[in-house]
Amino acid sequence: GGSVPYKVTWNGPDVPLVVADSAHLSDLGAGIYYVYVSDANECKADSFRTIIEPSALQVSSVITENQCYGVPSGSIQLSVVGGSPAYTYTWSGPFVNPNQKDQFNIPGGLYQVRVQDANQCEISEHYDLIKPTELDVSVSQTDVSCFGLSDGRLHASIVGGSKPYVVKWENQSGTLVVNDTIAEGLPVGTYTLTIVDSLS
Repeated sequence: GGSVPYKVTWNGPDVPLVVADSAHLSDLGAGIYYVYVSDANECKADSFRTIIEPSALQVSSVITENQCYGVPSGSIQLSVVGGSPAYTYTWSGPFVNPNQKDQFNIPGGLYQVRVQDANQCEISEHYDLIKPTELDVSVSQTDVSCFGLSDGRLHASIVGGSKPYVVKWENQSGTLVVNDTIAEGLPVGTYTLTIVDSLS
């Protein structure tokens, strides 16, 4: 309507200094944009539009570390907010399910996930799961010196796993003797050693 030619003026956060096509604007960020139009007779009209944007894409995670050497029990569970659902997932790392959101029963190692939303916006996260070392123990013993005495000694030397250790010696009746790597003042008998590391 009106009488050509028209004069079009735009105002908004991402309006370029020079508008090549006054009837169209593109590649705009979020915000309120106003357009003012006047024709050859100085008749005027105006309007505005609000361009919105999704919130930022964010990833949080719950990590379960591997507990024992050689037993892949780690997991990474994701929670994704923001962006524009639906989301797709691309994982790299040992024994992953590449396009599954959450990863279970994975060993220690380095992992990366790329999360992409419906608009191809993406975010990447990295994770380093613990690689437990093998828990090993050697025991030295000192036998009872004389009949009827209780001067036997057991000493457990522990390597690997994750400190601190919980150590207990029990006698053949299942009674706790001591919570330590060294058990002293022992009578003749059979003793059982149990070790639990900090990851178990």
